[in-house]
Amino acid sequence: SAGPLAPEVVKVTIPEGYRIDQIVARIHERVPRFSEAAIRSVLQGRKVSAPLLPAGNTNYEGLLFPATYEVTEKTTVIDLLQQMSDALSDRQATLGIDAGAAEQKISPYQLVIVASLVQAEAGNPDEAPKIARVIYNRLAQGQPLGIDATSRYLSIISGDPVDFESS
Repeated sequence: SAGPLAPEVVKVTIPEGYRIDQIVARIHERVPRFSEAAIRSVLQGRKVSAPLLPAGNTNYEGLLFPATYEVTEKTTVIDLLQQMSDALSDRQATLGIDAGAAEQKISPYQLVIVASLVQAEAGNPDEAPKIARVIYNRLAQGQPLGIDATSRYLSIISGDPVDFESS
């Protein structure tokens, strides 16, 4: 007779550049027992430790590392999201987050936000340094960023569509 069946493992792949809404939808799509509401509740309740997340903030945007994660029947929503947060923390030094933040005189969390904006704005990797320079210069001068990525993100999270072709 055959031995006990191995536990079923579902692989959840989070591509680079996915926003929180896309991550929530992808997790639910791959693991239907994790409802979108349950995933959002865990994040909004700050039930996931994320060292870069400022106190009182529940925006994990950019703090859940894009990779492939394995989910078994024992895995909870918190377990999965914590793995994603830990994956970023584990790579924080390698990615140069602290060094880059110190160099720009901003917090590591702010650096992750800027990196997310640069990634959303850049058409190709060659444009990224120039876009980052513009963002840092405007931040240093207290100017509005005035880039499409911030407007797109705000329209997505507020549910107000913005027509970028005419703006």
